[in-house]
Amino acid sequence: MNIQEQVDQLIDTRPGRELLTPTYDDPAYPIVDGLIYRSGGTTAAYMILTDSGRVIVNTGMGYEAPHHKRVFDAIRSGPTHHIITTQAHVDHVGGVDLFKEEGTTYIAQANNPACQLDDKRIQDLRMRTAGIWFDMLGTDAKRIYKQNPGVSMAQSAPVPDVLFDESLSLEVDGLRIELYAAVGETTDCCVVWLPEHRIALVSNLFGPLFPHFPNVNTIRGDRYRFVDPQLATNRMVRALRPEVLITG
Repeated sequence: MNIQEQVDQLIDTRPGRELLTPTYDDPAYPIVDGLIYRSGGTTAAYMILTDSGRVIVNTGMGYEAPHHKRVFDAIRSGPTHHIITTQAHVDHVGGVDLFKEEGTTYIAQANNPACQLDDKRIQDLRMRTAGIWFDMLGTDAKRIYKQNPGVSMAQSAPVPDVLFDESLSLEVDGLRIELYAAVGETTDCCVVWLPEHRIALVSNLFGPLFPHFPNVNTIRGDRYRFVDPQLATNRMVRALRPEVLITG
């Protein structure tokens, strides 16, 4: 084998390799039936039900958003009171425009705009190297397009309506939601805490494959990730004492 074949074999036989292949829930998976539903993908999207509407947490890539919206709409089509992204990476913010409707408020941590710009800075390098890990033939995008004809698959670069620094408390249509700033893959991470249910939605906060620690330095050009803020985030989440931790 040449060096490229050796690298490919190493990647393909590494334990956990199958977790890098997105699994698209259809129908949406009930994490807590009647409250929280998941639509899997590159990064999972979540729908939290309120008394008469919904809150969307993460929206996937632009090409994935039609799938997420379809499976969520089958349970409850709206109104969408809020959209919350737990970090600014493209696989979290990509479907914001599709989900956003009149009256929807998009909320993110204050570093979101800077982190979106930083993600854009490395997009060319990321695209050149992503084929090592991911399907670059657009297989999922083509399938989603066929299943959702006429629905926009454009990648969003959304501007948050509300930014928060350390924390933000909401009461959304009868449901208490608390947002806490955190540091993980990015410096704009956000923990979505449902205090009445003791559930924390953390997404990729502890790495894309839980419970891996986010790489301190990545070969794709992300800014250096400092250990101390990540450890402080770990302590903050532990202090919440969640009974359910929703990752991915």
